[in-house]
Amino acid sequence: MEVFYPPTIGLLMLSAGLIPLALTTLDHLHGQFTLMDPLRAAGECSLVIYLVHYAIIVKMVEPLQGRLPFPAYMATFLVLFAGMILLAYLLRHVRASWRGQPFLVRFLIGS
Repeated sequence: MEVFYPPTIGLLMLSAGLIPLALTTLDHLHGQFTLMDPLRAAGECSLVIYLVHYAIIVKMVEPLQGRLPFPAYMATFLVLFAGMILLAYLLRHVRASWRGQPFLVRFLIGS
């Protein structure tokens, strides 16, 4: 179920303004800003993050079908988010230490 469905004109106008503003702001931040490193690490292997994230949602979260109370949901969300960031750092290490990776591995984890 989508949160903002059907998309209204107001939502589209807000998105059309906020997305360029956010991208411009991120572009002007210093490249070595330490809080940006987790996002950078996740962006380096976004395909595998997407696939793992999707599998976790389909196999573990979706069967609960919204039966979690809000604090448990937020805890689940934070654990999933932290797990994806840790996976990104692990893949960054694998990418740096494993030379001669097969094409499929390079495709999935970035190269």
